[in-house]
Amino acid sequence: MSISIVLSNRATEYQGQHKIIQRDDGSLTFAPVNRFALTLPPELTSLIFLFCLPDDEFISPEPSSAPLLLCRICRQWRHIALATPGLWASLFLDLDWFFPMAPNFEEPAPDLGLFFRQWLSNARSLPLSLRVEDDPKYDDWKPGPTNAGYRSVFRMIGQLSAQWRKITLRVSPPYFNDAYPSSTVFPWLEQLAVPQVEMSETPWMRNIPWKQLTVFRSEKISVSECVHVLRDAPNLLHCSFSIRRESSRVVASLPPLHLWVLRVLEITDYVGETKTLLQSLTLPALLGLTLKFPLLRHVHYEIGLIPFASRSPQLRELTLCLIPSSQAWLVTCLRSFPSVTTLRLQLPKGADDLICHLKSDINLFPRLESLHIVQNTPYSRAPNVDGLLEMLSARWDPPFDSQNSRNLRAQLRSFESEYSDSTAIDSSMFAVRQDPRFRLLKERGMSLQIGLRNVWFPDWCTERPSS
Repeated sequence: MSISIVLSNRATEYQGQHKIIQRDDGSLTFAPVNRFALTLPPELTSLIFLFCLPDDEFISPEPSSAPLLLCRICRQWRHIALATPGLWASLFLDLDWFFPMAPNFEEPAPDLGLFFRQWLSNARSLPLSLRVEDDPKYDDWKPGPTNAGYRSVFRMIGQLSAQWRKITLRVSPPYFNDAYPSSTVFPWLEQLAVPQVEMSETPWMRNIPWKQLTVFRSEKISVSECVHVLRDAPNLLHCSFSIRRESSRVVASLPPLHLWVLRVLEITDYVGETKTLLQSLTLPALLGLTLKFPLLRHVHYEIGLIPFASRSPQLRELTLCLIPSSQAWLVTCLRSFPSVTTLRLQLPKGADDLICHLKSDINLFPRLESLHIVQNTPYSRAPNVDGLLEMLSARWDPPFDSQNSRNLRAQLRSFESEYSDSTAIDSSMFAVRQDPRFRLLKERGMSLQIGLRNVWFPDWCTERPSS
């Protein structure tokens, strides 16, 4: 019996040599194998598919990325992908993507309810990570059938409440109410973000297992409700609250908490709520703090930052937006945070006084490595060009302590400054960028960005991610 086998290690020939078969005449040969066919066991292929998922916390249904892309390669891959629950246990839905915004929209909108049901049915009984967003501005534009489709999605979310793991629902209250949990047991729940819903409107939220939560975000929440959450959720690491005013409150101090990140966004014209909350908190492990206020002209209010700083000695990132105070008082407060390495500020007025202190005050942020200043209010002033460049140079080359052989403060490696659009400020920014000292700092390695901005709040002071 002759054996007709031609072995080759050239790529164009050996790629098809996966399987030996016997011909009718008894000779052996390699069977041609389609390049899309799998030779791995389905169990191993399924495991590999899981590593194809994007690194995002919530998976977008993009046809060009996993898991949908895996279903388009061949029939066998599609079968394996649909039989792998871990590929479908996470989903990010932008509801407006399913709604044709223009009357001449060429393609019909997908069936949202059917899509959602099919996606999550593939997850079987795995814990679910869901992020659903809608823009309430467009509610009046949406026809009845679309609204019905939206509501069916939220009803399904409520019916799957026993599988909730990470839940973010950035939707208007009517839709949120449709997601009323069908179960009073939440064995997997770790993260809950409901930034457009008041806790007072959702009494079921008081019964969730707070001790399981590591992340919580809520809007229009009172100080007493904040304290209730923090008291009952000792394992929280990330918290974000938009505080509303309440007529009467009695807030007791809480025991030390283990929060890593705290964001407090004041949404009233009365800033006493934030001060009351800060007075009740001791956060020895806090690494990031964000405080945002409405623009209050000619209002100076002490919000309790200095005593709070003594109870948060490890703070690394500090973000302050429109603090209602003078720059002199602000500098005094900032001096209370010597451990900060990243500072972000949105200022209602010019930053020249602060820039001067940053240049000459050794005790002001001795570990600062990154600084971002935003001035996009009606009261912004053009910066002092020489003062700004002198500060950057001084922070790039910090004073050296020869006795102890060390720098007296850290090297500022990143600086970003943004201003409101105006002719005077634009000319100042041009002068800064053209200055030889600015170009030299960039050549030496400092990350520098100076320009104009057209939005009111920077991304780090908004709830909606920049993406």
